[in-house]
Amino acid sequence: MICISIKEFNFGDCQRALRSCERLLRESPDLIGEIRLDLCEMDETEVRHLFMQSKLPLIAICRKKTLKLALAAVEAGAKYIDIESVSSDAFFKELQPVISKKKLTKIFSYHNYYDTPKIEELIKIYKRAVLKGADIVKIATTANTVEDTERVLSLYDLMRKGDLGESKPLIAIAMGDKGRYSRIESLNLGAPFMYCSLKEERKFTAGQYSYSKMKKLFIGNIVGGEIDIPTSKSVAQRAIVAAALASGESEFHNFTRCRDIDSALGVAKQVGAKVTVEKDEVKVRGRGFSFMKKATKEISPLVSAISMTDTTNIFVGESGLLSRICIPIAAQIGEGVTITGEGSLLGREMYGCKETLEDFDAKCILTAEDTLPAVVSGPLRGGKVAISGKKGSQLISGLIMALPLSKRDSELTITNVTSLPYIKLTENIVKKFGIEVSSQESNGNLIITIPGKQKYNPAEISLEGDWSSAANFVAVGSLFGDITLKGLEMNSYQADKAIIDVIRENGGYIKVNKKGVHVSRSHLRPFKYDVSDSPDLFPILALVASLCEGESIITGVDRLRYKECNRTEVICTNFSKMGIDLELDGDSLSITGKCPSRRIAEGSMLKGGQYSSYNDHRIAMALMIASLCSNEKIIIDQVECINKSFPTFIELFKAITNPK
Repeated sequence: MICISIKEFNFGDCQRALRSCERLLRESPDLIGEIRLDLCEMDETEVRHLFMQSKLPLIAICRKKTLKLALAAVEAGAKYIDIESVSSDAFFKELQPVISKKKLTKIFSYHNYYDTPKIEELIKIYKRAVLKGADIVKIATTANTVEDTERVLSLYDLMRKGDLGESKPLIAIAMGDKGRYSRIESLNLGAPFMYCSLKEERKFTAGQYSYSKMKKLFIGNIVGGEIDIPTSKSVAQRAIVAAALASGESEFHNFTRCRDIDSALGVAKQVGAKVTVEKDEVKVRGRGFSFMKKATKEISPLVSAISMTDTTNIFVGESGLLSRICIPIAAQIGEGVTITGEGSLLGREMYGCKETLEDFDAKCILTAEDTLPAVVSGPLRGGKVAISGKKGSQLISGLIMALPLSKRDSELTITNVTSLPYIKLTENIVKKFGIEVSSQESNGNLIITIPGKQKYNPAEISLEGDWSSAANFVAVGSLFGDITLKGLEMNSYQADKAIIDVIRENGGYIKVNKKGVHVSRSHLRPFKYDVSDSPDLFPILALVASLCEGESIITGVDRLRYKECNRTEVICTNFSKMGIDLELDGDSLSITGKCPSRRIAEGSMLKGGQYSSYNDHRIAMALMIASLCSNEKIIIDQVECINKSFPTFIELFKAITNPK
């Protein structure tokens, strides 16, 4: 809602200005006006006439020298009265008959035309106004720096958290050019209305917008709605492979498909399991590990076309997780099992696979570049082995799933642990299938104890929603509107649930209830975050950082070279092209961002145009979200790569996006 301030010199000018405002009601039916009684030269009769004739709800400015004029305005039908909150107690006592009127909305305002007080003082100003009976609190300071503006806007975050005590609608703005964007951002954060001038030449505070400029710049929430989050592929892939190792039928509920999950179902079929998919349920009837060891070398036509050997083949699609889970499991099956895949997976290094399997007296033959296809022979003998987790946890997850099938007990000592939540997730999944495994931290390492001679039992599981997919919409909601995400498990072991903590701890407003996870538009602060445990969050967090006010630092980015593409390099390339200020220094990326409102106010929107996803699903999704704050359309190549993890993303994104 917009409030036009009228400060014309005399009654006639004020009347003409008011008529001009009334003509705007057709395009802005919720428009209100503010009559600056402290600046206009009118008597009580003229004030009464002006307020009585107005078709607009009007605010009467009440200062000590205009008390009689304000009282006349109230008698004539003023809907609001603006009282300086620092007025004396005697003045408030004199105003008590007016303040007590039920249908009159009281705005208690504070103005500082020199600087911006410390946050402690701003909090006191707010609480004092509420204590004196304010229906709306207005705080307007002068910003000499962007930091001053950020301090004023932080009041909205404090109010949402309940740190300001009793909550009343707040209009918090910073005057001056440095604070101009606060007039847009305050509306985004819940201000009941914002002040502007009727025309550009009539503005009377620095940084104020004209009505036409405000209408053009303020676009409000551009996203909204509810989203059903698809099945976690991290959970589903592990569970499907475990079900294939079991003897009997496992049943999974809340099932949705993507390419990587379909690849896991394909692996289950290739090792002899029967798979049945019916709507949102899937059944996997495994024939047990003993059957696998005796199985023939029958392979599908697709694998025949890919494989150049006559060995038993396991085709894993383009899934890095599936390949590294299947390599140690294949070693348990027998001699000469070939693991192969497609697309970008064939160029990704299978780091540590050869050396680790050799530590268990098994073999893994890779290409000269340590890539697939892999020919694996076993079995894994069990025992005590140390393995570095520096480059990821996927192979470790494979060992956790494979070593229970060894004849001997095993103990893994994981040094340089990264992606710890994914290790815990694997432990949690195999336990659902009757596997015993335990882990504990010791001297900075993770010790995983896995008894041998175990067998997988069938299980029935409700598959939880995918936090990696949800992270994109958590970011969208916190930056651009209000979104409710359904199907997520708040007690999940999934690493990317960390997005909730990152957003919440840096100004994001997120509520969890029976309907789901509700994310509201917020003014986010810059942050520091290590993506070592949740590398898939990197692309969307990098975008969030570019739309936070100030410098954010993301560490742990070096290992992202080994994803579907070199994600660190690709983000730097694409974001630099968008005009984002960033600097890569070894394992750390610093991004200096601006909030969307400031980008709008300064004309520094992200640059649109042609961009490459490098066939990486997470890069493609981040680029699509960036289009919500771009100066022109962002065109992305190979956008179909999103089907790898989130085939309904584009459909859902369009459904919750309102036209700009």
